[in-house]
Amino acid sequence: MKIVTIHKAKTQLSSLVKEVAKGNHVVIAVSGVPMATVIPYKKIAPKNNRIGFLKNEIIVPDDFDKLASDKITCLFQGSDK
Repeated sequence: MKIVTIHKAKTQLSSLVKEVAKGNHVVIAVSGVPMATVIPYKKIAPKNNRIGFLKNEIIVPDDFDKLASDKITCLFQGSDK
């Protein structure tokens, strides 16, 4: 782990980014006090954000689009049935 001043971090940002890309961590200090750590970026894979991930896990009835249609119609028309 390398500790650099804020001034050095500003003037040598490109070289610090290359060093971090190699897997090294860099700590940026202000007046000798550590303030930030620069670490390599790690891409995180999304969790089950794919179409069909529940295939064969749930059952959708054939009349799904007609379920409670009479109640929904009453709500839209303002009827008290």
